[in-house]
Amino acid sequence: MTDAAKVFKVLWSEPTGSIGTEITKDLRKAKFGETAYHSIRRFVIMSQHSGHCICLPILTYGGQATLKKGVHADDHAVIFTSERPVEEKGERLGKKAIKMIPDSKRHHLDSASRINYAKTYTVEHNVKVLFIGRIARQYEQQITTDYNRTHGPLPDRPYKGYRTDDDFRNAEGADPQYSSDATQAPPARSWPEDYGGNPASSAWSTSPNLQSSIAYAPQIQLNPASSTGYYPEDGGEYSGGVDPRYDTSR
Repeated sequence: MTDAAKVFKVLWSEPTGSIGTEITKDLRKAKFGETAYHSIRRFVIMSQHSGHCICLPILTYGGQATLKKGVHADDHAVIFTSERPVEEKGERLGKKAIKMIPDSKRHHLDSASRINYAKTYTVEHNVKVLFIGRIARQYEQQITTDYNRTHGPLPDRPYKGYRTDDDFRNAEGADPQYSSDATQAPPARSWPEDYGGNPASSAWSTSPNLQSSIAYAPQIQLNPASSTGYYPEDGGEYSGGVDPRYDTSR
C-alpha cells in the first residue's frame, strides 16, 4: 500500500467485547480461548508511514447507517459510488459526503456506507489487502480537511519539573547562579597582626565599576648595577638610602 486516498478491503477481526463498529455475526475462536468476530472490512488510506498506514473505516452498521443506536452521526460522512449521495431519513451527519471511484462495477458501495472519522486504524504494509478504488480527485481535499478537524494536533501538557531547552542555554557559558556582578565579590581580607598588619594586602572592591581599592607598600625598584634594592629619592622613609631590611651588601 503506497498511495493515500486509496480504498481497500481486508479480512478483519475484532474481539467480541468491541463496540461501535459494524461486524458480521461470524463468531470464531481466537487465541488464548477468546472469541472474535471476522468480517470483510473496507478502509480508506489517510496517510502513509514507514511500514504501516493510517486508515479510516467504511461501515454500514448493519444497513442502518448512523441511525444505529450508539453511533455518533456527527463523526460520519456518506461515502458513495452512485451518482449522488443518499442519506437515511432522520440522519444528521456532521461531515460532507465523499465520492469513491471503484475499480470495477462489482466494488460499488452500499448506500448505507459511512466513513467514521472518529476511529483510526493502523494497517501494516505486510497485510494482504484488495484495492477496490480510490477517493475521487475533487473530494480529496474535503476528506483531508474533515480528517484534520477531527484529529487536530494534541494540546501541550507542560510539566513544571520538566527542563526545557531554555534551561540549558547557559550550559556552555556562565552559570546564572553565579553572577559576575561586583556586588557578589568576596569580603575583604586582612593579615593577622603577627604579620605586621595589612600593609601589602588588598581589599576587595564592592563598587559597581569594579575598580579595586588595593593598598600596596611602596614599590621597590632595582638598581640596574646591583641587586640592592632602594626606594625613590623623592619620598619614603628611606629616601635616598638603602632600606636596611633589603640591604644585601651586609
